[in-house]
Amino acid sequence: MKNKIKFSAISAFLFSLLFFGQTHAQPWLPATADESQTIFRTGQVAIGHPVGTAISDQLDINGSIRTNNDLNVHGNIKGQALGGANFNIFAGTSNADGAYIRFPGEGANDGIEINTGGLLGDFKVTSPYGTIFKVNPYGKTIIGPGVDDSPDTYRLAVGGGIVSEQVLVCPDETNWCDYVFEEDYDLNSIEFVEKHIKENKHLPNVPSAKEVGEEGINLGEMDAVLLRQIEELWLHVIEMKKENAAMQEELNKFREAANSK
Repeated sequence: MKNKIKFSAISAFLFSLLFFGQTHAQPWLPATADESQTIFRTGQVAIGHPVGTAISDQLDINGSIRTNNDLNVHGNIKGQALGGANFNIFAGTSNADGAYIRFPGEGANDGIEINTGGLLGDFKVTSPYGTIFKVNPYGKTIIGPGVDDSPDTYRLAVGGGIVSEQVLVCPDETNWCDYVFEEDYDLNSIEFVEKHIKENKHLPNVPSAKEVGEEGINLGEMDAVLLRQIEELWLHVIEMKKENAAMQEELNKFREAANSK
């Protein structure tokens, strides 16, 4: 008897599908006694919703999903938590260069986005002030709003100040300034330095204020430049000490000669 009832229910189901078609949005009878599952004539399925709940997707689940295997989705995934936070996983249809995952924040322009493929393959954090953190596929990292890209071959660009307890700069040892103490080093004379200062308003081999403003400074190179100036000063001091010692020796000779008369 039960089998006949089930067969009759299935027959009625198939008959209603053929008769009414799949364009009518009214639901068929719920699939469970507690009315928590509904199959609509349009092919939409509602799970965990009371009968009469309007849904817009093919499958609407009011609750969690558990699977012990892969979940294969051919399309985009969008989610929204009860608190309003949401996320989007796009499988390439909204981003021509690849799929991406987006976790929007409270505002319209803030959140976290991970892109894959092409030049858009970035990991970035956005805010109402713009992109505040980004790592592109080539390993370049950008921190701070208003910074579009790291210049040239640099790996890190920061829009703003940096506070650090320690910074280690490893310049090329061939660019360090030990060559100043070589015997064949052409040390600028005091007269040359004085003339250069009067004409250019900065020391020889030191960038001008205009150059620094336009190009910035390389910490390793600038340390080497300043060290070169210090080493040249020491060479001048050593030479002046020798000259003073020679003059003092001549002065002592004149005194001895004068005292002997």
